[in-house]
Amino acid sequence: MKFNIEETQILIQILKYNLNNTSLIESNKKITHQTLLEKLENGEYIKGRLLNFLYIEIISSELKHEFLNEKKLEEIVKKIKFKATPR
Repeated sequence: MKFNIEETQILIQILKYNLNNTSLIESNKKITHQTLLEKLENGEYIKGRLLNFLYIEIISSELKHEFLNEKKLEEIVKKIKFKATPR
């Protein structure tokens, strides 16, 4: 799944927040965060477990979404959920 520029900026913001503000991140989870950030910054395709991880991170994020476009974030979550959930 590829994201447009606006979606990518929102996702990077959420991932960086989660990475910087969670002291309980395990080393594997930290590596996954960094991998996702690299892929998003490079505009690469994200699929499978990484996409599922991204979905979980967005849903469980404690980032205050007031400064984010709530409607746009909702669209991103729906889009990711459809592709990330196993069938």
